[in-house]
Amino acid sequence: ASDGEGQLENPLLFGARGDKKLTYAKFSTFVSKLQDDMLRLEFEALQPDAYDSIDLRQFAQTVVSNVYPNQLKGHMNRIEGPDFPEGRMSWADFQRFSASMKQLKDVSSAIELVSAAHGGKVRAGF
Repeated sequence: ASDGEGQLENPLLFGARGDKKLTYAKFSTFVSKLQDDMLRLEFEALQPDAYDSIDLRQFAQTVVSNVYPNQLKGHMNRIEGPDFPEGRMSWADFQRFSASMKQLKDVSSAIELVSAAHGGKVRAGF
């Protein structure tokens, strides 16, 4: 959007007048930084303590909140049960967890592609 005088409201990607080219490197850096900022906001929503760590039980509750509704009660019972480990999760652990979830999505996509290429069936050994 422009302010009416040719100045962009947010010149970050295309310059103040919108006349800069957006390179892949610049866009990739922008997206990566945005994802990092969003991850940090997600972590901050869990109210980290002075040591920049969050409660493990609270973290687990947020993870299972994305499961199918008919599976939620069983997961929550395990999290709230006496056998669930006590502990904290650091910001670095939270980042590593997020990175591993991204890799799982890539693996899932690869399996779906192979399955589609074989008529919906994945051969044993894949």
